[in-house]
Amino acid sequence: MKKYLVLLFTATLLFSGCKQEPIEVGPAVSIQEAADSEKINESKGEEVEAADFKKIFDDAAKKSQDEDNVTITAEVKTIVSPDERSETYTGGSTIIEAEQNSVNKTKILKAFSDEKKEMNFSFSNQYDEATEQQNGFYSGDVSAYYDGENLFLDSKNEKGEAEKYQIKLTYDEVMQMTNNYSITVYEESVEQAKKETDALGNMKYIGKLNKEKFESIMAENLLKGGMQAKMEVNFANVIYKVDPEGRLVEYTFYLDASIDSGDIKNPYIYSVNCMYDSFGITKTTPIEDPDSYMTEEEYMEKTQAEEGSSEETTEGGN
Repeated sequence: MKKYLVLLFTATLLFSGCKQEPIEVGPAVSIQEAADSEKINESKGEEVEAADFKKIFDDAAKKSQDEDNVTITAEVKTIVSPDERSETYTGGSTIIEAEQNSVNKTKILKAFSDEKKEMNFSFSNQYDEATEQQNGFYSGDVSAYYDGENLFLDSKNEKGEAEKYQIKLTYDEVMQMTNNYSITVYEESVEQAKKETDALGNMKYIGKLNKEKFESIMAENLLKGGMQAKMEVNFANVIYKVDPEGRLVEYTFYLDASIDSGDIKNPYIYSVNCMYDSFGITKTTPIEDPDSYMTEEEYMEKTQAEEGSSEETTEGGN
């Protein structure tokens, strides 16, 4: 039963939801820097070995993720442009007639104490019309609250009706479900890295990825995702910032590439911006009426009753 609701929650993050406050994500300058193919050459920072670039990132990310009180915001953007077709194209591959854009935002408020572990979540998925029509997605927002034992979710069903239900989950299960962004550094793909330090002791690490090695990594990922295609990378950069306490405060990844399926090539832009801030001052807001949220058993009974009613209506119509 829990597995069913977990799958439902995951689908809700992708497709629908309830309106919440707009999620504000990191400064645009970070994306602009990462989108500069010459950023590593323009930097006057000191050289850093690839192994150190990864280790410093891993240690800083873990330190921020392990914080008991922190605000996490993330934004993932994808742009897929219309295809460039080869002269031998026979119509076997999916055609993208218009540019497809998607923006997925996440905000997590985490406030843990000895007495209670609380978190608030907000998720925003925005798709352009072409993406919605071709993939069946539609824009929406979702909110959730975790009290240390149960995740309380506000969502909408397929009819657009508001639904409220709760799922009993561990903290690790919640974080696995809600992490719809990925921040990673692949040591083997780092071609060159530099470190810049500001007057306050904050450190910015800039990494240029090797195109061929990153293409190899992405080829494996595409294959695992069931895509019979390869990626041609124009350039890819990773920029992250670490505060004087050794905590990750910002991560930005930018990929400029094309997805090549043999007879069709789609220009592809992908970026991730993630920020950790408000350490020690983050406040959560509990839900007002937890008893109004359906339990797992109540939700399943409601779903089964609706399915039975739908089947009877169909049979009666025949």
